[in-house]
Amino acid sequence: MNPKKIFFSGLVYLGLIVLMLAIFIVKILNSPPGFEFRDLVILAPVVLLTWFWFGTSYSIKNEFIHYKSGFIFGKISIQSIIKIEKNRTLWIGLRSAPAAKGLIIKYEKFSEIYFSPVDKEKFVGLLQTVNPVIEVKDFGEI
Repeated sequence: MNPKKIFFSGLVYLGLIVLMLAIFIVKILNSPPGFEFRDLVILAPVVLLTWFWFGTSYSIKNEFIHYKSGFIFGKISIQSIIKIEKNRTLWIGLRSAPAAKGLIIKYEKFSEIYFSPVDKEKFVGLLQTVNPVIEVKDFGEI
């Protein structure tokens, strides 16, 4: 499944990428030739933002949710999912999503992760097909 991507988030990502590339170009034009450590500091956010934007995906295979968002990746047993909070945003913690108002998935004893699939209903339905005892709480669209 593809993640939901919000236009405003895309503008923020694009703005930051353009800003960092402009700084890098100005630095190259005004400095002696050669690669310096500060070049890496300028280019690293460009690579990471691009990787997070284009490299986020979710899939459900063999009773596991597989997720990937940039260098963050892993899998969660669907049987370990206790609760899903719909239309919420996780501001602190493991967040593998480029959009707000997605799903906070609580699993195992104290773990949680944030996803924002394009079709939240379908995603939750697929999870409940594997584990029908998952509690779902909808906080509604605001």
